Amino acid sequence: MPATCTVKVAEHIVKSHGAVHTPISASRPTYRRGNPCGCPSPFPSTISAPSAVNPYPDTPLLTLHSNPIHNKCIMDERLATNRANWNERTPVHAASEFYDVEGFKKGRITLTDIERREVGDVSDKTLLHLQCHFGMDTMSWSRLGAKATGVDISDTAIDLAHSLNDEIGTDARFIRSNVYDLPDVLDEEFDIVFTSVGVLNWLPDLDKWASVVHRFLRPGGTFYVLDIHPFIGIYEEDDSGDIRPTYDYFHQQFYSEGNHQTYTGGDSIASPVYEWQHSLGDIVTALTTSGLIIEYLHEFPMSFVHAFSSMTKHKDGWWRFPERNDSFPQIFSIKATK
Repeated sequence: MPATCTVKVAEHIVKSHGAVHTPISASRPTYRRGNPCGCPSPFPSTISAPSAVNPYPDTPLLTLHSNPIHNKCIMDERLATNRANWNERTPVHAASEFYDVEGFKKGRITLTDIERREVGDVSDKTLLHLQCHFGMDTMSWSRLGAKATGVDISDTAIDLAHSLNDEIGTDARFIRSNVYDLPDVLDEEFDIVFTSVGVLNWLPDLDKWASVVHRFLRPGGTFYVLDIHPFIGIYEEDDSGDIRPTYDYFHQQFYSEGNHQTYTGGDSIASPVYEWQHSLGDIVTALTTSGLIIEYLHEFPMSFVHAFSSMTKHKDGWWRFPERNDSFPQIFSIKATK
């Protein structure tokens, strides 16, 4: 049964696991989207409002200039923008019912049944959690016996993770870094590299991401990701409840100006943010190109959150459509080895 998990989500679908029940499609900000990952800005994939502007509308991602140094500056600027955004939204998240920090302090494990089953026993295993937000999933792995390290781009998120870790007495370790720069600040290998819902939409370059995953796995180690299926991001639900393919599926970059609520509700976040849409083919190809061997790709017909108005929450904690729910995948998991 889904638990209210720690997530880094897009402005589309979140790892709400039952905390916030406003349909994502009813609470979208001024842009339409590019990632089915996790927040109250939906998933759709096109910019449709004048206040949401794609800074590079006619240029493929990461081929913005023939000079790679110029491209790195652009990536750094985008990541810096997102870092500021997550620094601003972290205290809003921490105070929300969505994350239920008090429940976590009392012993709640924030991982889903799928994650726990598919990752398996983590007792005495080293685990690197990429994009951990303020670390409740990381500390949940620690509670389950892992020697866990969490990494996140946000300063305020990592500060909060340290504070929670000290307060509840887990032995997790936390590092402030974006994914791409992590090899510059950490020189270890892990039994497990883990990342989960609401993560891939924050990454502009999946090939580089996959190479970082490969770098931190020991030989024979396991990589695991659970995320919102990119296919669900092409749909929009109209007022009559009809769900139609509306948005582009393939890789895009999106930029939203600030002053929108985050997916937990509460105060608006003033700072702007970038997100990226990646197809399932993008994800699989990046992992295999890095040298990882995919053990499985699983697809599931349920949602972490109330992504469409017509969805209802079932007794097992998952959200489903009342009719033809199994018509398309809504989340996916990949397990790979080095």
